[in-house]
Amino acid sequence: MMRSIEDLVKGTKELPYPSIGKDITIEEAVRIWKAVGEFVYQNLLQNRIVSIPNIGKFAIHEEKIPVAHNPSRFYCRRTPIFQLSSRLTRHFRMKETNNLINGSRPEVSLNISTIAYMCHVPRFVVDVCIKEITAAVYRRLAENVRVELPFAGIGVVSIRRETYKILFQYKLLKRINETVIRSE
Repeated sequence: MMRSIEDLVKGTKELPYPSIGKDITIEEAVRIWKAVGEFVYQNLLQNRIVSIPNIGKFAIHEEKIPVAHNPSRFYCRRTPIFQLSSRLTRHFRMKETNNLINGSRPEVSLNISTIAYMCHVPRFVVDVCIKEITAAVYRRLAENVRVELPFAGIGVVSIRRETYKILFQYKLLKRINETVIRSE
């Protein structure tokens, strides 16, 4: 069971030809993965869907709750959600959830250039690091070992056999789940 970003990065040493630990230091890899979490956090606050290739999507689910007897006014309850990528669920025969991520919000893929700028490392280093961490996750899932993907500022995605769950940090929930009264 992985508890921290360092454990996740050290798990890449099991890969056949790892770059983390040789060409990329473990400290750089940890800094890159923290920047991935920060990138997702910033885009969630801007109400965007963030897609991490071969891992999943983060989004905000909005639920409109009418206020008493006035149908034109409602509370807007916003909660963060995470959905595994279809490739990951098909590959490991996991239970697919119904698609809660829909709507007209913009979808942003993980921007390697932005993350490289945040970490002050070259783009190819960020690209290799993210691919190796993803490969380490796939390898651990193939071994039927529980995998925990920590995202800085967001929470921890825990995957075990055919199920997964995410524990969001209170700071994120408090920031996103602000109830707002709106009128149409």
